[in-house]
Amino acid sequence: MKEAPYQQKTSPDPDYGYPDPRKCHALVEFGDYCLMFGGCRDDVELDEDGLPVRHETRMVEDVWRIDLGTWQWTKVSNCAGRDGGGSGRTASGANGMAQAAFFHSATVTAVCYNPFQPI
Repeated sequence: MKEAPYQQKTSPDPDYGYPDPRKCHALVEFGDYCLMFGGCRDDVELDEDGLPVRHETRMVEDVWRIDLGTWQWTKVSNCAGRDGGGSGRTASGANGMAQAAFFHSATVTAVCYNPFQPI
């Protein structure tokens, strides 16, 4: 008999819930956290028989942090594309990335990113 894959239970962000399912995102381990940047998600509409009738791939521009000790998700902002007003919002809104990206790499530096700054 084949063993089931290990699954870790996580807790949602109290305000934003869980990140949307995605692929082609970037992950960076930063201290006791793992940060997830961007990616893309597939939206599929099914007919009454469960067959796909519409498929759309959308780029995602949010940034999430998961605490590797408590497994708590937090939606966070970064400094890329700040609006200059000190609000922490980026050029594309409050999602965290100045522009959506997928199949990309990511680096975290203390100068640009504070992983303890929730939106």
